[in-house]
Amino acid sequence: MAAILCISDDRNLIDQLRRAFVRAGDEVLTAQTRMAVLRAAQELRPHLVILDLDTPAVAGRQLLSLLHERTPVVVLSTTAREEDVLEVLAEGADDYVKKPFSAAMIVGRVKAVLRRIDLVSRDTQRQDPQEATYRIGSAVFEPSLHRIVDGATCVALTPTQSHILQLLCAHEGQAVSTERIVSHLGGWGDAPDRGVIRTHIRYLREKVERLPDDSQVIQTVQGIGYRVRPAADRGER
Repeated sequence: MAAILCISDDRNLIDQLRRAFVRAGDEVLTAQTRMAVLRAAQELRPHLVILDLDTPAVAGRQLLSLLHERTPVVVLSTTAREEDVLEVLAEGADDYVKKPFSAAMIVGRVKAVLRRIDLVSRDTQRQDPQEATYRIGSAVFEPSLHRIVDGATCVALTPTQSHILQLLCAHEGQAVSTERIVSHLGGWGDAPDRGVIRTHIRYLREKVERLPDDSQVIQTVQGIGYRVRPAADRGER
């Protein structure tokens, strides 16, 4: 059972979400104001947040930037323009669902995100404690904490960015096809398309470049996909 925090001032939408997720065996929490959302996220620690961007009282885009570092976020909106979808995904959303939607659709999309996060967690737990991290130059990538740490510099990643980087790091030096990344993120649910992957990679690169020695870690392999540059090529031992 997952605890789902639903953020919206639309009572009909909240009722729809409550019915859908209770039927799926989950617990539904609700909040309508910015203060209530932040309190719920900190004290109740939901497994996932559903954020209705059409809720003016919470300033959804600003709230997304605060929430995504601590919990997965699925965004709802009446807008379907590609540039808006890509911007929201780049700002940390793990999925974007256009309103209106069916109960089966929203439950399926949320479950797919939760499966992706669970896969990252289980992959990390299967490793020895010393093997649960990856070296990136002088930095350490910690998948379970969704962050890269280099001394006093700490770069926070979204769960999806962390999942992509872990897949690339696990195959260091090898080209990982875009199709494989799409499949990896989709699990047994709806997978993002190639344009979404490009956007995640672009913003992941920007975050890695904040490190003191990024050495162009994430490289594009033309016609195939992406790879993490081998440590030997970066002058590491």
